[in-house]
Amino acid sequence: MSQKTLIVWGAVFFLVSAGFLFWKNNSELDPDAGKNWWVISFVHPEDPGDLSFSIENHSTKREFRYQVFTQDGTLTQGSVELETGSQESIMVIERASTATRTRVLVETGPEKKEIYRSVLP
Repeated sequence: MSQKTLIVWGAVFFLVSAGFLFWKNNSELDPDAGKNWWVISFVHPEDPGDLSFSIENHSTKREFRYQVFTQDGTLTQGSVELETGSQESIMVIERASTATRTRVLVETGPEKKEIYRSVLP
């Protein structure tokens, strides 16, 4: 095998490998490509009294039910329909009261996720 042929095959192998790795990286960075997940988070995490939260959907599920409650009872509840790849913020008018733990529960099918907020005096 001549030196020129070896260099050409090495360059072809490098280009094919680099192209594959770039394609694989792009598909992994796409949150909707072959993945099935959803997440909840507080809209304003820096404000301990704000109970507004958002749901980001990257799953095949569409119907999400939510409840915001404290040890004293339910503050608000409802449901929202989200397409895959979308996000929606649920604004909660009530504020978290001092020295109570507030829980946000979101369900879709059998899956449940919770986030908590405690306001210390």
